[in-house]
Amino acid sequence: MNIVANRQDIIDKAEQVFLRYGIKSVTMDDLARELGHSKKTLYQYFDNKDDLVEHVMKYHVDRTQQIIEGLLERAENAIDAYLQINQHHYQFIREMNPSILYDIQKYYPSSWHHFHLHKNDFVKGVIRDNLQQGIEEGLFRPDMNVDVIALFYIYKMEVFADAQLLHEHGLERTQCLPEIIKYHLLGIITPEGRAYLESQKFFDHEEA
Repeated sequence: MNIVANRQDIIDKAEQVFLRYGIKSVTMDDLARELGHSKKTLYQYFDNKDDLVEHVMKYHVDRTQQIIEGLLERAENAIDAYLQINQHHYQFIREMNPSILYDIQKYYPSSWHHFHLHKNDFVKGVIRDNLQQGIEEGLFRPDMNVDVIALFYIYKMEVFADAQLLHEHGLERTQCLPEIIKYHLLGIITPEGRAYLESQKFFDHEEA
């Protein structure tokens, strides 16, 4: 196996370990044991744990952006795209150890920078474009401020990702995501947008 494959294998497996256990509590010894490599092998490819965490974050961000771009290409319209993006985010956050974002922000500033740019440039830009697309399709209200609504979306998803905050209020993530989606869509759809949601049986679970 060549050096690139070895390096990528470590990044892939390290991401899985961090998702399961968090980042700060996992040592390079822990990673070597979990990954089935010697610690010497890890240091062959990465200067230290900070370097490995940064490579994992870059890889995660790049892959996430590719996935979202693929979802956008296949979506039928702006509403469909929005629902698919949320489903992807939900799947990731559900599998993520609640301490990860705190660990990155507090202890790994370079990695946090990559995440911050992803969130505030890429994700916010995707949502802004989605809102504009929906307006052009007649599915979203033309009188809204797309920059404000895109910013609201970013911070609503941060609340959803904060398991400790939800726990303090006696809430679970499974309760929150449907409400976040409805709160967003019902505030911006036109009658045509609502008709599309009804055609997709979006409201059926409320009526059951």
